[in-house]
Amino acid sequence: MGNLIAALALLVSIFGAAWVAYQDTGRWRRLERYGNAVQSARPGSLEQTTLQSVFDQLALPLALEALAPPRKKLRRWAWVAIYVGLVIETVWFLMVAVNQRGWLSWTVYGIGLAVLVTGVLLRGTWRERRQQWMREEMQRRLAQLPTPAHSN
Repeated sequence: MGNLIAALALLVSIFGAAWVAYQDTGRWRRLERYGNAVQSARPGSLEQTTLQSVFDQLALPLALEALAPPRKKLRRWAWVAIYVGLVIETVWFLMVAVNQRGWLSWTVYGIGLAVLVTGVLLRGTWRERRQQWMREEMQRRLAQLPTPAHSN
């Protein structure tokens, strides 16, 4: 029973880290699909116009994200904490697998879980700061656009 709990805890930890990585790559894949669809649509058609509009809506935030000032330290520490947490959880799983189920194994589990959660929270903070900068940058760029003269 203990091995089953350890295996489930390790799977949950791995799933959490994989989900974080998938969120980053998913947006680029979706953008690529829309880009391919825009290229294969008939030029000048309603389909191409609609797909181009969706593509532009997806591409603008990603382009602004690429222009974002580097905040590498926070992001780096977040990933370090996530990976260290996974390593500690793996050590705990191995301890349980060899019937080491005392206070030491639960201490290792608690430390690993705390480090993993800290990494996920740091990454969330980093993403929120990046999105805030992107919103500010978008507002600044929109404010710089010339307003069209309306003729009645």
